[in-house]
Amino acid sequence: MFRLWRIGKFNKAKENLSPVSGAITSYNIKKILGDSSDVIIKDVYSYNKNIKIKIIAIDGMIDSKIIDESILKPLTFDRFILSSATEKEVYKLVKEGLLYHVSQEEIPSLEDAITKILQGVTVVVFDGIKKAVAFDAKNIPQRSIEPPNEENVLKGAKDAFVENIRTNTALVRKKVKSLDLKIENFKIGTYTNTPVSVVYLDSIVNKDILDKVIKRIKDMDIPNLISPENFENSFKDNKYSIFPQLHYTERVDKFCANLLDGKIGIIIDGLPIVYIVPGVLAMFLQAPEDYSQNYVLSSAVRFMRYLCVWISLVLPAFYVAITTFHHEMIPTNLLISIIESKEGVPFATFLEVLGLLLSFELLLEASLRLPKSVGATISIIGALIVGEAAVNASFISPAVVVIVAITGVTGFVIPSQDFTNSIRVFRVIMVFIAGISGLFGLSFIILVILAYLCKLESFGVPYFTPFAGNEWRNILKDTIVRLPRDVERVKR
Repeated sequence: MFRLWRIGKFNKAKENLSPVSGAITSYNIKKILGDSSDVIIKDVYSYNKNIKIKIIAIDGMIDSKIIDESILKPLTFDRFILSSATEKEVYKLVKEGLLYHVSQEEIPSLEDAITKILQGVTVVVFDGIKKAVAFDAKNIPQRSIEPPNEENVLKGAKDAFVENIRTNTALVRKKVKSLDLKIENFKIGTYTNTPVSVVYLDSIVNKDILDKVIKRIKDMDIPNLISPENFENSFKDNKYSIFPQLHYTERVDKFCANLLDGKIGIIIDGLPIVYIVPGVLAMFLQAPEDYSQNYVLSSAVRFMRYLCVWISLVLPAFYVAITTFHHEMIPTNLLISIIESKEGVPFATFLEVLGLLLSFELLLEASLRLPKSVGATISIIGALIVGEAAVNASFISPAVVVIVAITGVTGFVIPSQDFTNSIRVFRVIMVFIAGISGLFGLSFIILVILAYLCKLESFGVPYFTPFAGNEWRNILKDTIVRLPRDVERVKR
């Protein structure tokens, strides 16, 4: 209900937004920007104070030293400007590059002038002739380049993306020094007007997918682009799918490696993560370390990840199904051990597993939301003290603790957090179904999930690529198994 109200409010606000029009004058700019205290309007006089020029900028987003040395000083003391008798002559000199700044641009309209100012650009306005020139003298506060926080680096580069889009594109240019690297810029967000860059290698990118990506970005109609969810929900193919269809990363080397494989990158100003499309299942089970280690070790680790996905997804439900409905499938000695461990526990196996899974999720969320120094303590208390007390009090059986522990550990092996979250949701659903209908219901829900994933697409690319979509020959190239680089090149 709140979301519907918010969307209605946004649509109504859009209707009330009148287009910016009028002459390029300091009066019109000041009228549109209002009485904000951070808007700087500086008067500069030239030719015995007969010519008055306005400099307009946003305080806190500009480099005062550059403006003083490159704009104010020439306008005040340059002999060519001082010898100019009219404002038109000064404007011509400025447009021809008399001011000492490499990045300058003539502004064609009042709307462009407002947009430039809000982006941190300094605008020099000539009221008499209703003209303006923009100078890029930004100094927007930003973080320094640091190692990745969420994606650990064992063997590779330790630079991560930051919130500034130009810094991020420079990091990409630093690693991919190619004429083929193309960057196209767009603006998204009715209120935020957020810069977005689409990055790709022109000779190897799929042009059909590229056209779809650009069209979808141009068609996006959202009020703001501050949080990743605003972009992801409007950009992905299936908005109601719980499985991720966009792959994100904070590592520069991982982003560039995907560009070199023909993928398309999306960089959003204000976000320290970048997106890679199309997002398919195999991408969420790969890590950059796969390409920095021996191919035999990398292949073994990848195979283990695929196995861990099944264990994390199916193991709790499978345990509930066989201990509740299919005792004959359990070896005798193992069945005796399970019965002995469950002695004195008043709850059914279904409730034990479900309760412990939910407790595990609560501990995980608590450790993520609390400060790092406290989060580790909470995890230790929950896993050791509370877990052991629950077993001693016969609330849960030791066998269930082992099952849930294995499930949790195998889930953490998956590199993509978004894909892990999808597994966590379906894990609980499958426990419910297994507790009601046993292995028959479990088999049915697995078939439903597989059929759905086979149908799911990301920008026309099957989600199960290369396991589907007539690309089965690539299964042994760079999916479950990673061959040496020279062998891959020969096969291509």
